Amino acid sequence: MHARVIPFQCKLSLLSDFVSVCRQAVLPPLVHIPGFGAALLMSQADTSAGFLLSLWNSPDSLADSEPASR
Repeated sequence: MHARVIPFQCKLSLLSDFVSVCRQAVLPPLVHIPGFGAALLMSQADTSAGFLLSLWNSPDSLADSEPASR
């Protein structure tokens, strides 16, 4: 497995909205990219800081997913 880690910070009051956007807009396109394994969104509830971790089956699939991660 290979991983991409994208850190984030948002206002505490917007954390649940951020999670919803990730579920509805970020994750669906990822699952259609060849080599996608999984995605995890992790946050520290008291600070709203965290990261989005995407897992890929190979270094090539990780590299090929780069445009979609922007």
